[in-house]
Amino acid sequence: LLRLPPPPHRLEALVEEAFSASDLKERLIEELGPLEASLAAALDALSETVGKMAAAEKVAAVTETSTTTEASTIKRNREEEKEGEKEGEKRRSCSLKEKDEVNKAQQQQRQQQQ
Repeated sequence: LLRLPPPPHRLEALVEEAFSASDLKERLIEELGPLEASLAAALDALSETVGKMAAAEKVAAVTETSTTTEASTIKRNREEEKEGEKEGEKRRSCSLKEKDEVNKAQQQQRQQQQ
């Protein structure tokens, strides 16, 4: 069977459709170009924000750790001071007891000598 070419009005419609599709494609490319650049800029800004947030979270974690460590150190120092004060009191009371014992022993020696 022989293929007959499409009737002229159909041929014109096909050509017009092809041109309009090509024109549409070009217009889309023209309009999407700036949109693509805008999206790329927005993604860069978002990426930068996320990076800053991650850095801020790290700083917060380090600060929290530092604060906790500092609080622990202060608490430990206070406990050591209290222990030191208790030891000092024990030494003073021991030295007072020793002095009392020495004084008693000296008094006894004096009494025995008399």
